[in-house]
Amino acid sequence: VPAFIMSQTDTSLLDEVVQWSQETCRQELKSVLPKLTISSQTSCPSLWDDHIRTLKIITDMFLPHIGLSELEDECFSKILPKAVTVFHSMMKEIIDQVGRLSSQNTELCGFLRNILQGMMQIIDALSTCVRHVGSFEEAPDLEAIRSLPTCILKVLRETFQHCKVSLFSLLRVIKFSSSII
Repeated sequence: VPAFIMSQTDTSLLDEVVQWSQETCRQELKSVLPKLTISSQTSCPSLWDDHIRTLKIITDMFLPHIGLSELEDECFSKILPKAVTVFHSMMKEIIDQVGRLSSQNTELCGFLRNILQGMMQIIDALSTCVRHVGSFEEAPDLEAIRSLPTCILKVLRETFQHCKVSLFSLLRVIKFSSSII
């Protein structure tokens, strides 16, 4: 029950924050960002939408107001590893479900489409982080943003690994089909 109550509190905070102006986000950064990053860490991987919503709010509304010296400790180290975990669990769900996919199974098609859209939102949030880091006049020391390259590399590796496995599976099916003909 406490996790459910926490989730309701987090949801009402998100509902409130999403209404704020950029100026309000800048002013409330120090008090609200820790609450959002805790929410981001404690949400269960099965609550993908909640995590992605929190991630998008942090990257779109608060990230522009975070300086380079605070970026890693106050933001990246708290939200990016969880983003990778959610991305991984979404990829696993696709792999687990894709074998049941058929054009007649519209419910599964919709479910997989939603997962892919969520994965794209995570990639978009990571892109926002990269653009923010690129907006600083001087290129940052990698230690100052250590979570960002690590998380991006994990997402890229997992994505390309999945594509490689899927392509080889498809090629086996094509080769098997052509040998029958």
